[in-house]
Amino acid sequence: MGFITTWFRREATSLDGLHEDDQIIILMGPTGGGKSTFINTAAATTLLKVGHNLQSCTTDIAYVAHNDPVENVKRQVVFVDTPPFPDPDPLSPKTAKHVEVMIQEWLKKAYAKRKIKVAGILYLYNITGNRDTQPPRRNRLLIENLCGDASRALLVTTMWESVNPEIGRLRHEELEAKWTRGVEGTPVACHNGTQESAWKIVEQLLA
Repeated sequence: MGFITTWFRREATSLDGLHEDDQIIILMGPTGGGKSTFINTAAATTLLKVGHNLQSCTTDIAYVAHNDPVENVKRQVVFVDTPPFPDPDPLSPKTAKHVEVMIQEWLKKAYAKRKIKVAGILYLYNITGNRDTQPPRRNRLLIENLCGDASRALLVTTMWESVNPEIGRLRHEELEAKWTRGVEGTPVACHNGTQESAWKIVEQLLA
């Protein structure tokens, strides 16, 4: 897998640089899940601002695009960064439903103007569990509504460098049991914070 450094970032109001055969990957999750960090890691450069407290830096939808690094695969992968889902800030007007509507409207626009469809959703969850966030299973139905296929929604645990490995393993197993209950083909992935790890997870949705 060879990485190419031809990235570009756009706000949601623009669809410049997008094409019909692009692969759309939506990143969702609570504040602290590591959505922006995941994109920056995949890009190996800082394209999105990263927050380090309970207030999210992501307030609107933005996307980052890149050529798929898999050899002999000519397609563009578009990472769509979204506001917290759910947002822990009690003053924030962006409820889970509000964020869902924001994403749906952007996807409708992308399909209407570029005929682009969703390849999958990554729901990022901080394995340290040190923030007051809802278990991802509670949001599963909303997530599935966006991509239409349960197998295209992948839970990704992050921040493994900040947790005791044994505690992390137990939390991961618990999350996996809840996330995959009654749904076939939806494993939980571990992101170790490297660029290679990020792209291996993305390729699970593009396979």
